[in-house]
Amino acid sequence: MKQRFLLPSVFASALLLVLPRATTAAKVVFATPGANASEQIQISWHAGAADTRLEYTKKSDPGFAHATVVPASAVSQTYDSTTFDSNSFYRSYTLLDRLDTGSEYLFRISGDSTTHAFKTAEGRGEFSFIFLSDTHAYPPIPSRMDKAQALVARAEQLQSGLSFILETGDITAHGANYSHWQEFADTSFAPAYVFAGTPGNHDFYNTSAVTIDDRFFNSVLRYPANGATGVVNTSYWFKYNNALFISISSEATSTTQVNAQKTWIRNVIENNPAQYIIAFSHRAFFNGSTGGAVRKSTTTYPNYGQLLEELGADLVLSGHSHVYVRTKQIRGGAVATTGRGTVYITANQIGDRGVDATTDLGTYGAAVYGLTTTSSASVITISDTAISGKMFEANGTIRDSYTIPARRTAPVDDFDKDVYANSFLVSVNPPDLTYGRLLFTDHGHDRVRTIAVVDSNSGATYASFAPSAGMTEALFGTLVPGDTYDLSIRVALKDGSSREVDAHLLNKLPSGSCGNLRIEEAGQAVLLRWENNLVVEEIERIIVSVNSEWTIDVPAAGTSADVTPGLKRGDNSIGFRVVDQYGDEIDSQSLECVFTPPETDAGTGLVDSGTGPTDSGTEQADGGHEGSDAAQPEQDAEPPRLEEWNVTGAGCSCSSTPVMFLMALTGSLGLARPKG
Repeated sequence: MKQRFLLPSVFASALLLVLPRATTAAKVVFATPGANASEQIQISWHAGAADTRLEYTKKSDPGFAHATVVPASAVSQTYDSTTFDSNSFYRSYTLLDRLDTGSEYLFRISGDSTTHAFKTAEGRGEFSFIFLSDTHAYPPIPSRMDKAQALVARAEQLQSGLSFILETGDITAHGANYSHWQEFADTSFAPAYVFAGTPGNHDFYNTSAVTIDDRFFNSVLRYPANGATGVVNTSYWFKYNNALFISISSEATSTTQVNAQKTWIRNVIENNPAQYIIAFSHRAFFNGSTGGAVRKSTTTYPNYGQLLEELGADLVLSGHSHVYVRTKQIRGGAVATTGRGTVYITANQIGDRGVDATTDLGTYGAAVYGLTTTSSASVITISDTAISGKMFEANGTIRDSYTIPARRTAPVDDFDKDVYANSFLVSVNPPDLTYGRLLFTDHGHDRVRTIAVVDSNSGATYASFAPSAGMTEALFGTLVPGDTYDLSIRVALKDGSSREVDAHLLNKLPSGSCGNLRIEEAGQAVLLRWENNLVVEEIERIIVSVNSEWTIDVPAAGTSADVTPGLKRGDNSIGFRVVDQYGDEIDSQSLECVFTPPETDAGTGLVDSGTGPTDSGTEQADGGHEGSDAAQPEQDAEPPRLEEWNVTGAGCSCSSTPVMFLMALTGSLGLARPKG
């Protein structure tokens, strides 16, 4: 498993010597989603020293025996002594990347005895999360966090396998008070879940409840740096399975900030297609408190509501007004008649600041609930067919439940790991044979972490890469032209599993083939003929031999060879071989026959066919060509007959049909017949 870490900030050594250190214990530790929650998680924390480190491992390794250590040198750190009064610390964070999808992890920070946990998204399929708002962490009133913990515990009873917590602001009572953040971080649930938060007005407050800015929120929580210009970290987006989540900072209220977020929201949705679009902010889009029917807000809805409806948002979550509201589907500012609009949900507060709800649902309301004593949360489940949710109280009473049908089709998951692995092909890479080509499908590329091409014998890695959309081939090397390679294609999948398949590469261009090897007569010569379908540029030569004693080299384009000089009385073996430009024998065949020259009336002897003088005393035959000094046969001599021959070789086993022909060889008639 590989990790990618953000580089640390650089500090002057002289400055480090004089910076005060409180304690090395890590504080306000949070795991937050990366842009791709399937394999990215951000960890942030504070510490009194610059040398704290992070270690993480799978949930199956609670003793951290196989943990990955992220050293202090790989952690981005900034010394902060101004954000919070009387609180100096090193602000640290790191991005854990290339994690296994759908996996549960544990992590801890040096100096902190708490073990924290997070779960990566599976990349597709159903998941559930907890939605809460307005916890207003405030140590003088500990009952608020007690109620929040009770609600999370109840959520875990209602739905197993919860993935993360989403809170729509007012995490603290006063963002400038460090102890408020610490109290929230010290809850039983904060170390157990990924936390996706957006700031509320209270998180911008100083200790006198005067709005300052986002400095307190940003110093504690670290989110993907993909937000709107001027509103980074409080606005951000992340993908979780088939849903796109967008945090809108409702506390960034200047015209410039609002316009920047509107432009950004459009770009995010248009460039990150997903089955579901879920936006969340602190301030309510719809208010359901007493004093009238369920109604649109006068700021947040005009700023972002109709834009989100236009862009196809399925669900918008918020808080702030402390009364639970769920709307009908809204489109273009009105109730949608086609059932394809946006549902808005405003959450109750948690603690002691409840507000009575209106009894009038009005035009827009589908459900409303709230009392001065109400604390509630929701579990929301995203499946391939719908968004469904339950709003409940800590005692288990469910006050609202709903289903929002999917308006888009879920991505089809037809990825088969074994089929993917077995689809790889290797081939040569003309004209540059110092590299080979690996061919594969791009279907399922998002499920694959890396593909590696490894030499099975030497262990050398010829290529290792992460496939991308549209990528269907890659080069690997360097290779030696003409060599043969046994390869292992190793696929590391994002879910932590792997596949390995073998491949074989003969690093040559196709050389063609020869066929129909046969003997024919041509005048007084015996010829070996063949059909030539060779790629001439890839062939060095063709070698024809007789009895392994006589050979002749034939050009690569040749189609015949005169074997007369090599023939002898009795058994004859005619060999045929093709050698490529790398010196490798690519074809080998042989033809077996028996040659018996007949005796003439004159009593001439046998012909040794080029191995020595004939019995008549004449000189060695010159290949059996016309014009030799050999004696001619008598007219009544038995004519030669080539009845049948056998050809054997790589991939070849064939024989001729009987053929009659005349053959003159050093003045004697001969008979070639099949061996045996």
